Amino acid sequence: METYMEELNIQSVQQSVDEMLPQDHLDIRNMILQLCQGKLPFSLDNIWKIMENTLFSEMKKQRTRIVQILILAITASVFSSLMGAFSESKIQEIAFYMVYLLLLTLLLESFGELSRVSEKTMGNILEFMRLLLPVYLLAASLAARQLTAVGFYEVTLFLITMVQSLIRYVLLPGINCYVMFAMLNNVTRESYLSRMTDLLKDVVSWTLRSLFALVIGVQTIQKLIFPALDTMKNSIWIKAGGAIPVVGNTLSGVTETILSTAAVLKNAVGAGGMLVLLYICIRPVLRLTICLLLYKLVSAVIQPLADPRFAECIDKMADAVALLLMAVAVTGVMFFLTIAIVTTAGGVV
Repeated sequence: METYMEELNIQSVQQSVDEMLPQDHLDIRNMILQLCQGKLPFSLDNIWKIMENTLFSEMKKQRTRIVQILILAITASVFSSLMGAFSESKIQEIAFYMVYLLLLTLLLESFGELSRVSEKTMGNILEFMRLLLPVYLLAASLAARQLTAVGFYEVTLFLITMVQSLIRYVLLPGINCYVMFAMLNNVTRESYLSRMTDLLKDVVSWTLRSLFALVIGVQTIQKLIFPALDTMKNSIWIKAGGAIPVVGNTLSGVTETILSTAAVLKNAVGAGGMLVLLYICIRPVLRLTICLLLYKLVSAVIQPLADPRFAECIDKMADAVALLLMAVAVTGVMFFLTIAIVTTAGGVV
């Protein structure tokens, strides 16, 4: 097994993982070796500790912003009551615009931070997959799965390029436009841009769903074809070796042992890749989930206190965070399942 590990040349993957996850100190080589031995390279306590630290860290980070939003909502409610006597003037409306502008500044600052986190996470997923491809290609080739490996490499490389382009030119710009239109739509009491915001939300959602279905569908079809061809080819070679007089049985047994060992290594590389994807996604997904729940909670709390446009504004911001969460989750799960499908494709012979 050590000889096979030397052939994989995982230094570039290890360096990239160290840059993406400096706090986790993941050892890819040790992870693969432990998986080859049937051991789990992580503990549930460690995963729980990561989730717990992320939860409390994000709650602490968002606490000040949530308090500021609540103060603004209460201030707006007080202003609205005090200025009710000036119904024929524009003072009440001006007071609303002042407070709404402050609220907008807080929400956009928060959204900008979450958007950068989401973009970085999706970039890390794509970069890791791009570096994992050559390693998996070599591991599958050692297991005499050349057709499966080449098919996985070519299809996944195309999918990475396509997903990267969609994220850069469709998804993130679409979510940013959704936020801007949603904020502007609540400036006036009439909803002039509600249909535009709904359209943008539907475009982003359906793009993610279609992308997920396309990727999983392509990988499933690939799993049905290439592994079967590899199995047929390996069976022919093993049976041909077994037909050789005197040494045939020995040669056949040695060949099966070598292929079985290489297949274990191939599966360990795939499982290790899935675990690294889990580590890359867990913190950002938790952060986005916490922010989504907090914004939904604040929107529900201030609805009876302040102008309905305040609650609607915060609720739309929660919907934008939900789109970011959906984009990150779909990207991570999509490539997680891609590795799982290809790793489980076929046996040794």
